[in-house]
Amino acid sequence: MSATTKVEIERKWLLRQVPQDEIRDYRQVPCVYIDQAYLLTGKRELRLRRYGNAFYLTEKVGSGLSRQESEIAITREHYEVLLPQASNLIRKYRFKIKLEGGLTLEIDQYRDTLAGLVVAECEFTTPESAALFTPPAWLPVIKEVTGDIDYSNQFLSKYGLPT
Repeated sequence: MSATTKVEIERKWLLRQVPQDEIRDYRQVPCVYIDQAYLLTGKRELRLRRYGNAFYLTEKVGSGLSRQESEIAITREHYEVLLPQASNLIRKYRFKIKLEGGLTLEIDQYRDTLAGLVVAECEFTTPESAALFTPPAWLPVIKEVTGDIDYSNQFLSKYGLPT
């Protein structure tokens, strides 16, 4: 198992709802089921994730627009051993919508105790391209939450929905 390390440059928005017109044909918009929980939180987080039928252990360092991220694929068995040691489980569906310019918008629809929460994320290659990006007009944005700790998945797993 070898780790991949990268700098993640990402913006995030709180949405009113999943944009139904954009995802109504599930054959054209990939959707995956995700479970994730945290073994460490704070400035350095260690995330355990089931992504469809694949399993990962990811370390993220930092906060805000740019963060260092290292990830390794793990076996289902490793996942099942580590899961009881992790914090509260987050469950969500992720829809991936291709945008112009080679970008992908990821829309997360949360389940269980976080039901009703919908966020969108988009990753960029540079901080400049992130700053120049305008979300599509069809995206029902309430507000941008990039760098807002209340909407980080580790915070949501520990404290639930922001008030």
